[in-house]
Amino acid sequence: MIKYVVVGRHKPGTEDGPMIYYPRIAPVSVLDLEGVAEQIERQCTASMPDIKAVLNALQYVILQAVKNGQSVRLGDLGSFRPTLKTKSKDKPDTVSADDISRLRCRYTMSGYMARQLVKRNLKFAKATEVTTSGGGGTTEGGGATEGGGATEGGGTEEQA
Repeated sequence: MIKYVVVGRHKPGTEDGPMIYYPRIAPVSVLDLEGVAEQIERQCTASMPDIKAVLNALQYVILQAVKNGQSVRLGDLGSFRPTLKTKSKDKPDTVSADDISRLRCRYTMSGYMARQLVKRNLKFAKATEVTTSGGGGTTEGGGATEGGGATEGGGTEEQA
């Protein structure tokens, strides 16, 4: 079950214009590496230390590959690929490595995962919280735990 909250903000392009409302994933607790390892341990015969070792090695391998400019495809999970944040120039011969400000890593879900995450396969429930953008607080009951917010593929994303 995916819980969502109703978020309100002023209509784009207006500071004091009418409010518009949309659903956003409710804040949730994070499933960390330890929790992932515990769930894997319950589903197979591998021991917790072995699972943690593999997951830690996977993190290292993905990081090193992305740092080397490689994409990493992990079957039905999806892929991680490097992207660049850059400055543009007017002429191609003036572009250099100095115009690269940072390396980023972009995750892209696999076709299998995308098919599993279609709305007909999911259940949604409204949480009791209503958030107004810009005010930073909630306007109706409910509480928030760590995490949440909208992320890639999770609905509306606001840029800070």
